[in-house]
Amino acid sequence: MLRLAINLSMLFQELPWAERFDAARQAGFDTLEIQFPYHLDRFQLQQTLLDNKQKLILINMPAGDLMDGGTGIACQPDAETAFASAMQQARQWACLLKVPRINILSGRARSDQDRSMLLDCLIRRTRMAAAYFAESGIATCLETINPWDMPGFLLSDVETTLACLESLPAELNVGWQFDFYHLARIGANIPRLLNQHIGRIHHIQFADHPGRGQPGTGTSELAAWIRLAETLGYKGYFSAEYKPQGATTTTLGWVEEFGENAAAP
Repeated sequence: MLRLAINLSMLFQELPWAERFDAARQAGFDTLEIQFPYHLDRFQLQQTLLDNKQKLILINMPAGDLMDGGTGIACQPDAETAFASAMQQARQWACLLKVPRINILSGRARSDQDRSMLLDCLIRRTRMAAAYFAESGIATCLETINPWDMPGFLLSDVETTLACLESLPAELNVGWQFDFYHLARIGANIPRLLNQHIGRIHHIQFADHPGRGQPGTGTSELAAWIRLAETLGYKGYFSAEYKPQGATTTTLGWVEEFGENAAAP
């Protein structure tokens, strides 16, 4: 059975946060992501998830000033204290909310910085965080993000992302957060990557390209890619992380289409 989730940071933005969970449930979704939940009351969030019989499957680790155009903290040598604090906060939230995966955003490189030095820093930090998360049974993800949506992002290409993943011990359970939209935007051959690296992929997100809208607004072969991933043995979730073109409830026609095109069990 196709395992679908939605990202509440992107979908149902037309509603206040307190109403998004119920709207998602009414639309048939009991599996959710939130990019950065830390502005919410975590105990109230815990109760909301329980009341709605929903589960939160992915959060990002706090990323400092990254979403405001800054460098973030994961790859910056002078952000050791901030990274340690973010790591602790993320595990605290994930343990309370029973979140099985935490995504670490690599951060940006400034034009005057040596990217190889920053990559070394990111690998050291990821190793430390992954070991810390693993103590609580939590897996870690690293994500490729295209350099147009996030200029300067350190993991903005497939080769660098794979080099980072390959440098980390398998027992740390660090996998690829594989976003169809970001990979399509950098021109990656997604079927080939799925065939070659399905074992490294821990989580899949999707939006159409170009535009990052709902499926059907661009030219990406999302249903085919999802079917291929399932055929290759991917057992994780496929999470909708798009910018709805219209009210979210009017953009969910893909749910039935994807279900009809899912690989046979």
